[in-house]
Amino acid sequence: MFPTRKSNRRNQRKTQKGGLNANLAMLLKANNTNNELHNPSQINSIKRAMKRYIASPWDAISKKITEPQQYKNQREAYKKEFGVEKVDKKALCQTRINSSNARYPWQQKLCQSHSGNLFEHSQWSALQIVKWSNEKDPLMDGVNIRTAIVSAFFHDIGKGGDCVQSCGNSCWFDMYADTKYNSKGDGIHPTYSGDMILGKIPFIPNCQKKWFKLNIKDILEKTYPDIPINEVALAAYMHWEFGKLNIPGKPESEKVEIYLNNFKESCDKCDLTPNESLLRLCIAVACADISAGTNRRLNPAVNNIIPADEVFVGKDPWIMYGMDVNYLNYRQIVLDAFTSK
Repeated sequence: MFPTRKSNRRNQRKTQKGGLNANLAMLLKANNTNNELHNPSQINSIKRAMKRYIASPWDAISKKITEPQQYKNQREAYKKEFGVEKVDKKALCQTRINSSNARYPWQQKLCQSHSGNLFEHSQWSALQIVKWSNEKDPLMDGVNIRTAIVSAFFHDIGKGGDCVQSCGNSCWFDMYADTKYNSKGDGIHPTYSGDMILGKIPFIPNCQKKWFKLNIKDILEKTYPDIPINEVALAAYMHWEFGKLNIPGKPESEKVEIYLNNFKESCDKCDLTPNESLLRLCIAVACADISAGTNRRLNPAVNNIIPADEVFVGKDPWIMYGMDVNYLNYRQIVLDAFTSK
């Protein structure tokens, strides 16, 4: 049975809502059905692999992975030591605590840099874009919503697909392993993510079959033909830069100049001409990354998509470092500096 003109209009409306059509909604769902669109086996294999790369549970003091039961025991020990009935996420994980504070060691044990695995953080980033678009947040002005959703989901893709492990009391695929990125340090991960999106680095979905490698660029071009993949790569290259505007030390004008220089260099990598639209995209994705240290702003659902559970208590850099107050101001400063040149 062929779809009627009326059903076509209805499907178009569904696509327009929040920028989500069937294949983008499929990308963001934690659990998929078997009847997916556009070569689903490759997208699903990427998602399954992303779930194996974890940022937590991680004890930053002992440098050991924390098994779920150990983590539960630590939460109980915290409640007993401070005579509380529950772990107050806002008090413990959303505020800066001095190292001399008795709660500081507990913050390091119980609060992750961002909670969960690579899929969860990526899903939360993309859902935050959808939510801001629904809310008509000024951050999304001039931003192509579909490009931003895919960019937010894949901005950290270079943290996975490399089979790099850490081993302590057990072994795991570690997003922060010392040997990752040829031991160049975590600060280089945006470059690896951008390179992977451009097809320069392969993604290995199954580490028991390392010979089988995926080309992320080819998959994205086939799955989302309307989305410029070089713009997705640009957002990945740039996603750490916007947050640096919030780091004290250098004069604001110097930080903005550094940001714009990095933006232009990243555009060159992607064969793009720097323009304001691309700049707005990069800023939106960077903000989504910071906000997605947790799923707390996404519950209970965004466009009927339920965010993955926050099993481990995560820090909330969006609140802790005041980005919730400053992000639009920083954005305007950068846009003004760009257009004035």
